[in-house]
Amino acid sequence: MGREAYIHWRLVALAAAAGCVDAATFLGLDGVFVANQTGNTVLLGIAVSQGEWDQVARAGLAVAAFCVGVAIAAAALRGAAAGWPRRLTAIVAAQAVVLGAPTLVLERAGGARPAVASRR
Repeated sequence: MGREAYIHWRLVALAAAAGCVDAATFLGLDGVFVANQTGNTVLLGIAVSQGEWDQVARAGLAVAAFCVGVAIAAAALRGAAAGWPRRLTAIVAAQAVVLGAPTLVLERAGGARPAVASRR
């Protein structure tokens, strides 16, 4: 397999993973996407037009948190060399810790489970 085909398959796998994550979190997080913000922006507009303020808050918070994350990552990577800089590896590792540590603590404590995992 050539390099270009290899890259295309990696992109297909990434898109499939993002779609699966979005489907699971949309169901588990009461109608909010985590992988693709276009859906949250559409949901935000629909919720505003229908006066569903709880959905406005959920979708708006997701979009705002995404924007803050982008700003933090952009600031951290400013001036970094092209390609995959070491700072990006540190950011991804920090994100894994921030997301994974509470999950492991809750799992070990027998605490809350994600809504998707508890549905039958």
